[in-house]
Amino acid sequence: MNTEYSFFDAVCKSFDKAAKYTNFDKGILEQIKQCNSVLRIHFPVKIGDQVEVIKAYRVQHSHHKLPCKGGIRFSEMVNLDEVMALAALMTYKCAIVNVPFGGAKGGISINPKKYSEYDLERITRRYTSELIKKKIYWSRGRRSGSRLWNGRTRNVLDLRHLYGNAPG
Repeated sequence: MNTEYSFFDAVCKSFDKAAKYTNFDKGILEQIKQCNSVLRIHFPVKIGDQVEVIKAYRVQHSHHKLPCKGGIRFSEMVNLDEVMALAALMTYKCAIVNVPFGGAKGGISINPKKYSEYDLERITRRYTSELIKKKIYWSRGRRSGSRLWNGRTRNVLDLRHLYGNAPG
């Protein structure tokens, strides 16, 4: 028996508890719980005179309403399970308040305190470029926003030029 805690499993258990009070078909409820798109990527970024390989994730939990909404979490502790759970919670949050978005979340596995504002911007831009290449982020119909707050400096990073001419 696996005793390791899973944030996503906990979210699914809460969903199941609430779903008992609905009249929806079990198949529909099972589909609602699933993440529609899950991407795990590694990409290089030059930091100073070194090249670092950055691990990152992007999850689009639901495409039932587009675009998919959800930011990016910067933390050494970020993992796929957490990003899936946060994307699911964003879907449910939007649905509860009747906001017309599907849920999504991104995660970049770094300690943002180790990087300068310039380096964080480079990492974020490279991450965004990788997602555009995979057509999972900011392609037509899936724009979650054009500006990202990097969480440390409270600066907003305008990324519209990265996806302005992106295919999709």
